[in-house]
Amino acid sequence: MGEEFWPNPIVKEDIKRFLMECHKLIEGTRAHEERIVSLIDNQPWTYDLAHSVLKELIDDNEELYSYDAFFALCTYCRRYENFSDYRKILEEYRSRYQKHITYDYLVLLSQIDGNSHMRDEHWAIINLADELCKRDILRDNYGVEHCFAYTIAGGAESSPELAEEIFLKYRNDAFRRLEDAILKSNKQYAKFFVTRARLTYLDTVYGNQKDSTLLPGSIRRDIKRAIDLENNNEKKMDYRLILLEIETAFLSRSSLAKVEHGHKANTDVKPVKIFISHSTKDQAYVEKLVTLLEKMGLSKKDVFCSSIPGYGVSLDDDIFETLQEQFQSFKLHVILVHSSNYYQSPICLNEMGAAWVLHNKCTSFLLPGFEFEDMKGVVKNDLIAIKLDSEKSELQDKLNQFHDTVISEFELQKDSVSVWERKREIFIKEVEELSKAWKA
Repeated sequence: MGEEFWPNPIVKEDIKRFLMECHKLIEGTRAHEERIVSLIDNQPWTYDLAHSVLKELIDDNEELYSYDAFFALCTYCRRYENFSDYRKILEEYRSRYQKHITYDYLVLLSQIDGNSHMRDEHWAIINLADELCKRDILRDNYGVEHCFAYTIAGGAESSPELAEEIFLKYRNDAFRRLEDAILKSNKQYAKFFVTRARLTYLDTVYGNQKDSTLLPGSIRRDIKRAIDLENNNEKKMDYRLILLEIETAFLSRSSLAKVEHGHKANTDVKPVKIFISHSTKDQAYVEKLVTLLEKMGLSKKDVFCSSIPGYGVSLDDDIFETLQEQFQSFKLHVILVHSSNYYQSPICLNEMGAAWVLHNKCTSFLLPGFEFEDMKGVVKNDLIAIKLDSEKSELQDKLNQFHDTVISEFELQKDSVSVWERKREIFIKEVEELSKAWKA
């Protein structure tokens, strides 16, 4: 609801009553933290309104709620991923609140939030996290324990030259504290399982599982558990990408190790395959594209398209395992079919991310009505793309380039110019008719 519906004085009194209830809980405990988090997650106020009211309550400097208002404001900033505001607030009120039990905890969160890996000052961050875990009042706060494990994973991942030293020094404490956090939280926090998967992978690089020839199954189980627990589709995609990065890195290390130990390197060239990443809601357009590829000379073994019978996943197969197999077993040329439907699909975004992580060749097709400025994610709008409702001569030229690329990649026999142009014009006409039918 907008600010015009929630006048500041009314909201201020509501939040004040809430914070006075929070004040009855012991600062630094998980119960205190979760009660304040519930203020953010369960109320209808806009970010700007809540920010304004909480700032007023902080400046009122009332003992019963001023620090809780400060903690809540920091938490609001984190929840809305406004990390710049978060850090400004910490600095603005540092002299007033730095002696509070949880102030250093907020500082720690500000140093690791907004990055999947820590970049700078890793030792200082790790030492702060370690110190907080040892403080009596914070020792039972499993959020603090998770932060410590997270800093070890992030520090090792972002600092290759110090990774082994960081991991081996804190490995046992990181696993112990994280296991404690998972148990205390009743196994309900997705990110805890992701952190454990990251630590387990690091253990295969530097730790007790260094000689492992197989990726520990617990990594996949932890990521799957995180995905099942997570409600945010973008975070689900992030977790799948983390798993893909781990698997790719493990396979690369395993291959290199075999070569270093005298095993013959696998020189087999992966077969080329077209992978069409699209929303099932755009199936009608995608069918026309598959038909065009068939007319170029491609067969079912050359194309993966999940929504077209014979080109995708069989009824007995797991969709995510099949997608994973495609990215690992083939040299993929990924066709991204951009539309508003595409960006609402977690699976599509996961495929886009996987293509980026594995450096697959990509061609973008923009469906009618979808503009270049609407392109989001890791595939940017400054790359060459084929906009299906662009000016006709431009569309013809882009399709010609795409045709030549496919013919070259698959070493197909090239049609005469007139034969190809006839096939191309049929495709353009069918797309135009579909677009008109959608608008009707």
